[in-house]
Amino acid sequence: MDWKQVSTLVSYLNINLPVRDGKMPRGGCTLLLEVLENCDDCRDDLQTILRTKRTQEEWGAYFQDRGAMKNLTEKQITTLVVYLAINLPMEEIYIPKDPGQMKCFDLPFECQ
Repeated sequence: MDWKQVSTLVSYLNINLPVRDGKMPRGGCTLLLEVLENCDDCRDDLQTILRTKRTQEEWGAYFQDRGAMKNLTEKQITTLVVYLAINLPMEEIYIPKDPGQMKCFDLPFECQ
């Protein structure tokens, strides 16, 4: 499955799946920003994070070792590590010049 097919599938599911309590669950980008806020060792390393390819297990270990995912549920952790494993590394031209000001619209597409 290529990126266009994944985007189409995600868009379709976003439109057609029921939303509980009128809220969409937090997606990978939103969770990444939350984790970075809770991780003193990660924020300065954002440029490296965005340029690094890791498996789901490796991403989980990276953030667990830094205590950054302690406030996430198992489902949120899964969402985050799947998002990172699929979307990173980013192409150089898309990496924000000032990572401290990064927002979800700077990162790869996701349901939010």
